[in-house]
Amino acid sequence: MTDRTPPKLATALLNCFVDDPNALAGDLAETYQPGRSPLWYWREVIAAIFMGASRDCHRQKLTAAGTFVAAVILIAIANRTLTPVSGWLLYRVVQPAAWAHPVVAAHGLVALWIIEVVPSAMAALLGGWLVGRVNRSRRGLVLLFLSGVFACLLSLWTVIAVRALSSPGKHMPPPDFALFVAGQVLFPTSLAFVASVKGIGPESSRDNGSNQNVGG
Repeated sequence: MTDRTPPKLATALLNCFVDDPNALAGDLAETYQPGRSPLWYWREVIAAIFMGASRDCHRQKLTAAGTFVAAVILIAIANRTLTPVSGWLLYRVVQPAAWAHPVVAAHGLVALWIIEVVPSAMAALLGGWLVGRVNRSRRGLVLLFLSGVFACLLSLWTVIAVRALSSPGKHMPPPDFALFVAGQVLFPTSLAFVASVKGIGPESSRDNGSNQNVGG
């Protein structure tokens, strides 16, 4: 019988967001071999990640609450504090590109999306990396930060969408508008996720650091 390799992305998430993942990964891989489905493996990994996050949040309730609030505040003020960046992007990058390349000018929705998403994307990228670096041993708090980023963006753009759709006047086509709003929510959250993973670092470096601490 040939060995079956578990889904690599699920295993990578397990290694990144679960404390002491090696034993659990081995048990899951062993159970996966006889014929369990990839869906089962994903379900077990997600359950393990959320159980670990729940334990971290329960043990450090005040820190957990502060992490969530910090994510919300960070995204909420990003558009105001980073407005000059959007202006620079519009006048120094987007407009010259539109003049030089008619294709860019023909897709104004893309240019508008880029300008609008830059502040929250920058804030999410920096915040995710910092939270990952600070909470290498409390990775459940990293997931809480990502939840705060997502919740804040979803609430903000839901309000904007409702106001835009309820106001009189011409609107962009509903499919384009839905894609625009989805990108504003999902893209910064994805950047925060990637940055937090980079901040946490590879599993091997954490193991080496813990081994050095034990040896010392």
